[in-house]
Amino acid sequence: MIRRPRSIRFRVLAVAVLLVVLGMLVVNLIALLTLRANLMAKVDQQLLAVPGEAFGPLLREPPPPSTLDPSSATANSGFLNNQVITILDGSTGTVVDQLAGPDLRDAPPPDLSAVSAQVSSGQIPSGLMTVGAVGDPGYHYRIRVIQASADPTQVVVFAKSLADIRSTLARVGIVDAVVSVVLLGALIVIGRAVMRIGLQPLTDVDE
Repeated sequence: MIRRPRSIRFRVLAVAVLLVVLGMLVVNLIALLTLRANLMAKVDQQLLAVPGEAFGPLLREPPPPSTLDPSSATANSGFLNNQVITILDGSTGTVVDQLAGPDLRDAPPPDLSAVSAQVSSGQIPSGLMTVGAVGDPGYHYRIRVIQASADPTQVVVFAKSLADIRSTLARVGIVDAVVSVVLLGALIVIGRAVMRIGLQPLTDVDE
């Protein structure tokens, strides 16, 4: 049985749909990447805007474990939302104390093993970096490491949760996908109707 070749109308519509799908994918990808870059830039600005001395009252010698006063931290800065502050021993890199913001009470703490290793070797990481969470590799934090101004023997790690960015990107991605599918379906329906009329002479010749 000889298979009948596709009509000109079908081939034109298929090429048009393919081009539209590729265009939508590129536009949606660029939009998501741009949104992520902007959200990450805001997080970085928040991390860089908080000086280490703003948390001086949190650093005590010797620091009683888990006795950092959230109210005093809030008085120093409103930065504790989606934030974890960790104090490391400047010589061993071990965690001396840690304070999580009210939104992160049940969230996994940041994985600072790599930072602790660098601190124990006498190096303090510079700049900003992204780390995972303990027990949850899909959860991420953006961190900044600085020498404690109140106590040079301690290192302070500011960790900002990226959970909000992740959920925002997921919601935007779902909305983009739904809108793209609706627009693609409408395009196919309209395109078929237009080409049925416009390409009718060519279709007659092809047949």
